[in-house]
Amino acid sequence: MISVNGNEVEISLFPNGELKLAPIKFSREDTQIVVITMKYENCQDLNTLMFVKSYLDDVYPELPTVLEMLYIPYERMDRQTDNQMFTAKYFGKFINSLNFDKVLVLDPHSEVIMAVLDKTVRYNLKQMVDDIIEEYEVDYLFFPDNGAKKKYREVLAPLSKPSFFGDKHRDLDTGKITDYNIFENLDIKDKNILIVDDLCVKGFTTLFAAKKLKELGAAKVYFYCSHCEPAIFKGELLTTDYVDRIFTTDSLISDDHEKIERVS
Repeated sequence: MISVNGNEVEISLFPNGELKLAPIKFSREDTQIVVITMKYENCQDLNTLMFVKSYLDDVYPELPTVLEMLYIPYERMDRQTDNQMFTAKYFGKFINSLNFDKVLVLDPHSEVIMAVLDKTVRYNLKQMVDDIIEEYEVDYLFFPDNGAKKKYREVLAPLSKPSFFGDKHRDLDTGKITDYNIFENLDIKDKNILIVDDLCVKGFTTLFAAKKLKELGAAKVYFYCSHCEPAIFKGELLTTDYVDRIFTTDSLISDDHEKIERVS
């Protein structure tokens, strides 16, 4: 979905499937900057973004244009492999070619994509996490794998609460999680724990981690995830009692659930 200064771009399709976009109009006198927000749903959004930015450059060339892209599409494909193109690199080149004045992002999954994208500005993740810690009286931060531990002990520094981490074991043949281990042994009985991660698909890793934390006596287990995919509604994370509340942004999901709280 593409929005311009808070208004969703009107899109329809011609019979052959090509996009038909309504002109975007606003007052030059009342507008100092144009903010295009991309909430990525599918590849049609990339075509729409290209047309909208080109249109704005033609019609309002004097106005600076910012892209707000909280979730960065294709950032997980951040290397060339035998069966996968380096699509993060090519996506970054595409965004750069549109020549935005700034590109606003939140909690990128890969630093590779940040090296490719130009003019990026990161939203303040630490403040979002600290607000949750204060409101929900969190005692410990928990990072669900070694990668998250390395990332967030740097990104969230200085940490507002003590932290520890765990990691999963996968069956190499099936790819399924078979076990989960907690490291840095702490007494968490009757404590409130906040799991922090950047991406959640169906939530299998979080489910295993939260189950283990509850078995160790945690009173409440909360989960902050910057980018939560709609597939979470197909997993077990929302149907069990292992996670008491999930905090996420509106970067990907639109549907509501009693366990999910949107943060910004």
